[in-house]
This record gives sequence, structure tokens and C-alpha cells, in this order.
Amino acid sequence: MAIKTSCPHCAQAYSLADTQLGKKVRCKSCTEPFTVTETAAPRKAPARARDDDADDRPRPREVRRKKGGMPAWVWVVGGIGVAVLLLGCAGGGGLIIWLASGSLTNKVTEENYKKIKLGMSEAEVKAILGEPTAVEDLDKAASKLGINVRMPTSGLRVLMWRNGNNQITLSFRNDKVVTMMSQFSNKDGGLHIQSQG
Repeated sequence: MAIKTSCPHCAQAYSLADTQLGKKVRCKSCTEPFTVTETAAPRKAPARARDDDADDRPRPREVRRKKGGMPAWVWVVGGIGVAVLLLGCAGGGGLIIWLASGSLTNKVTEENYKKIKLGMSEAEVKAILGEPTAVEDLDKAASKLGINVRMPTSGLRVLMWRNGNNQITLSFRNDKVVTMMSQFSNKDGGLHIQSQG
């Protein structure tokens, strides 16, 4: 014989076996547990006050939406699949664009080299060329090798900017450019070298 009952939390109606009478079950609609009792008519859930936001228990409509949607793992796997597919379609094109972006922001140019003047500070040079690819403090390098450095190299700090065959090398003493050297590839494949200081 079947027992007619309902969830006291969301009023979902059930028809359960009489062996369930007095036992705790979990509502399939709102996931709240309740004790099975025989009821004549399902009870409506109490109206919720507007300021009762502290209760973060899922509401029946919210639960149905979650159950009706796709599981999260499907979205994750699908998203990864779409990303791989797009990268595969872009193929070398995406790689070429990525590699080319380095040359679009290349600051190691003859034009930028001509902007640098003897006596400029390191900060002024970095504003033109960006961060250097290599920095060497000659005093520290010499001491690592066990060499006692005296003038004229003492106190020199050498910064180098490189992009492919193009290179700008500047020496600083007391935060001022004291020597400048550059090397740029010509259109015919040769190198054009300049120096000052």
C-alpha cells in the first residue's frame, strides 16, 4: 500500500511504500531530509522574508536549474577542446603572430640608438630602449675572476640590448652614459657598427 506524503520544505508530493512510514528520506527536489508521515494534502512552503539572505540553502527552483544544466566537467572539457581546436586551426598563423609581436615591440633600432646621447641617465635610456637583455658591473665581474681593476674601467656598468643581430651596448659611470656602441644588420646581410665615447 502506498503512502501519500510531501516534503515539508518545498511541498513536493510523493507516493512512497508504507514501509517508509516514520523513516528519514531526502527530498529529490530540494535535497532537504524529512521524516515520512502520511498527509492528506501537501503543505506549502512558508513565504520567505526579503531580508533572509543569510540562508544560502538552495531553493527548489535553483536546484532544478542546476540539475537541468550540464555538469561542470562537461564545460571544462569542452572549453579545453575548443581552445585546442582553435589553436590547431590557427596553427602556424597563431605562432607567427606571437613571434612577430616581439618584433613589433622591438626597441633595438637604429632610430632609437640615435636618440641616446652621452651623459644621459640610465633611467632616460631605459625609457627609450626598455629593460636591457644583459647587465654587467665590470668591477664585480673582475673580482669574480680575481682581477684587481684600476682605472679606466673601474666603476663601469655595461648594459646591453639585443634583438637578433641588432645590438646596443652602453657603458655607464656614475649613472651617466660614457660610451656607446651599436651593431645593426644591413639589408644586404652585412653589419653596420657605430661607436661613441
